[in-house]
Amino acid sequence: MPPQLTLAQVFESLPDAVVCVDQHARIVVVNAQAERMFGYHRDELLGQPLALLIPEDARDRHAQHHERYYRRPVARPMGVGLDLRGRRKDGSVFPVDISLSPLYTDDGLIVVSAIRDLTEQRRVQAELREREEWHRLLLNNIHDVVYLMSARGDPLRGQVLAVYGPTQAITGHPPEDFLQDPELWFRLIHPDDLPDLSARTERLLARMAPGTRVYRIRNVETGEYRWVEDRVVPRLDAATGTWSLFGVARDITERKQFEHKLLHLALHDPLTGLPNRRWFTEQLEAAVQSRPDRGALAVLFLDLDGFKVINDSLGHRAGDDLLRAVGQRLRQRLRPGDRLARLGGDEFAVLLEGLRGPRDAAAVAERLLAAVGEPLTLHGREVTLSASVGITLLHTPARSLRPGELLQQADLAMYRAKAEGKGRYSFFQPALQEQVTARLELERALRHALARGELALHYQPEVDLASGTVVAAEALLRWRHPDRGLVLPGEFIGLAEETGLILPIGRWVLEQACGWARRLPAALADLMVGVNVSARQLHQPDLVEAVARVLATSALEPARLRLELTESVAMQDPAQAARLLHQLKELGVRLALDDFGTGYSSLSYLREFPFDTLKLDRSFVRQLAHDRPTTAIVRAVVAAAHELGLTVVAEGIETRQQLMAAYAVHCDSGQGYLFGRPVPPEEFPHQTARLRMP
Repeated sequence: MPPQLTLAQVFESLPDAVVCVDQHARIVVVNAQAERMFGYHRDELLGQPLALLIPEDARDRHAQHHERYYRRPVARPMGVGLDLRGRRKDGSVFPVDISLSPLYTDDGLIVVSAIRDLTEQRRVQAELREREEWHRLLLNNIHDVVYLMSARGDPLRGQVLAVYGPTQAITGHPPEDFLQDPELWFRLIHPDDLPDLSARTERLLARMAPGTRVYRIRNVETGEYRWVEDRVVPRLDAATGTWSLFGVARDITERKQFEHKLLHLALHDPLTGLPNRRWFTEQLEAAVQSRPDRGALAVLFLDLDGFKVINDSLGHRAGDDLLRAVGQRLRQRLRPGDRLARLGGDEFAVLLEGLRGPRDAAAVAERLLAAVGEPLTLHGREVTLSASVGITLLHTPARSLRPGELLQQADLAMYRAKAEGKGRYSFFQPALQEQVTARLELERALRHALARGELALHYQPEVDLASGTVVAAEALLRWRHPDRGLVLPGEFIGLAEETGLILPIGRWVLEQACGWARRLPAALADLMVGVNVSARQLHQPDLVEAVARVLATSALEPARLRLELTESVAMQDPAQAARLLHQLKELGVRLALDDFGTGYSSLSYLREFPFDTLKLDRSFVRQLAHDRPTTAIVRAVVAAAHELGLTVVAEGIETRQQLMAAYAVHCDSGQGYLFGRPVPPEEFPHQTARLRMP
């Protein structure tokens, strides 16, 4: 059976105060909540005028309302918008809402008032208004556009429900324009970006996962397109089937322009303005893969004859001017579509496509030789040059050749041209493959080098530029070949990487470096040791376990080990690299991005990888002292790295001028021959003890 409740029990348990008043405005009935709300005992209220519960300044107005109500009594609900107040026994005044109901009895009309205390509600409303005002102020003064978009159909044509931020600066339109015209943002997007943007948005909605969209949007005031990075969070209303996107759009135009400049630097030779070896290799690889529909392909390797003599006799400035002039001449003598690059030093390479045969390649080589041979006035002196050109041809993809092999063949042919008297060209012949045989001999010797104890580590100091203190040492591999003597890494690391020998060598390097660092004298007890990590090593599934094992075996503090990898290594598989680097970071080791400026040179991925240090490549440092654009770019890179919490190392410091330039752009530390050459482990403590800041 349901519980037996009396009307009195219900009346007393109501959450609102109930006060019943007769036609003389005297209180005749109250409930328990009325006692609690106003602070009076029931006996103190009964028979008293209602004015007792009304603030003094409102009593006259209330008396007028009371008279009018009794003349025309009707039910009035709460929430009619009147500003009503109550008065407690202690004299305090508080906001209330009241409903009125007429009740006709034998004793006459009784007005039943239900009274609700609005104190807490008003406090919450005021707090919400303050928060809304704060959020509005914040959103309207941030550097990003924050928006909420909703729609039922095309995800790019959503209706903008709310938008804040600098839309005027990005698009030339104020925020209200996007509220009035739902498709305005869509119409401003660059047409070329729409297909990718639409596909990316559909994928985000399908996964219902946060993501980032990058596209260009037109500024109607300037007519230019601005780059936007749009971070969005999709949401789906299951009941209505509608989706919404909460987004934060940031103007990244300056960053894109900066990255474009960095990419240009990474792909071009700063001296001549020509593309560099990396660019040429990428172009050559693409050309090889596009065979055989476009005719024969040729690679020309051009080397100046006697350049060193001119450089030494007239000076390096004259040598630089000569290289610039030669680069310009070569460019003018090529056909449309031919690709020219400076590989380094006095070496240039040309990629030719669509050839009918060797004669076409020979004709281009003859024009290039003639261009180089024309007299040139250099610093007031007439100079006559010659060049040697090696040519290799690829007719069909019958045998897969890598770009490096084609360049090697052309290089071998160039040396044959020099041997035959210089100032001429020569085609690659299979007989020149003896060079490849020598490479195989080197590979075989390298396979035994580790077992025979021929490998050694030398250490080069890294110095804090502010204090002059040695803060780290980079472990650099050397090979004591029994016949060739000391072999530098540049001659065998690439070979070790290709053959997989880098894996056992890399483990040995890590073990040796950690053990050496642990045994350093007390004066160097906090020194970090840097160990390079190759692409092969980074993709080994047990890399993290191997590093943890070496740290445990050597008893080296993890923070004293810094693993260094280049941009190209990190970007071969960014997702896997990020996962492994975060796992390595959890071990407590330090991570450095090495040779920054020679690879992708993009700042965007620095946020994705947990690097502690950025090492500027020596090519940047070399230009710092006398090239303003390079100085401006390096200064910006250092500032961006510091913003991300990274320290910056300037590599390849060889002169005091370069040292001062690196210090001026706020590099934290430096490494290079100015501080010390790489030395055997037993000599390092003595080297650091003698080291003085130049």
